[in-house]
Amino acid sequence: MTDPVDIHVGQKLRKRRLELGMTQPELARAVGVRFQQIQKYETGQNRIAASRLWRAAGALNVPVCHFFPPFSDETAETAGKHRPDAGRCQQKPMKNRGLSPDDR
Repeated sequence: MTDPVDIHVGQKLRKRRLELGMTQPELARAVGVRFQQIQKYETGQNRIAASRLWRAAGALNVPVCHFFPPFSDETAETAGKHRPDAGRCQQKPMKNRGLSPDDR
């Protein structure tokens, strides 16, 4: 059964790709997969790995948190027990597609 979060992430991926006028093959090359895999991500049929989501965010010039649904008050409250800023997207769009040496 497909998880609703996977569907949401895929829809956001597709929406942003189309906003930029990017094709599935172009995004696939940037992410390091075949375009058929991008199709599966966009429909929520397959889950996208964190490393590939990171690359997709860079290619689409958005922060990784762009792809996730906003937390409900209850979810943010629970998450906030671990991190006070949980539930808020505070990342800036990625300028480059890779990690800097300091991030490795």
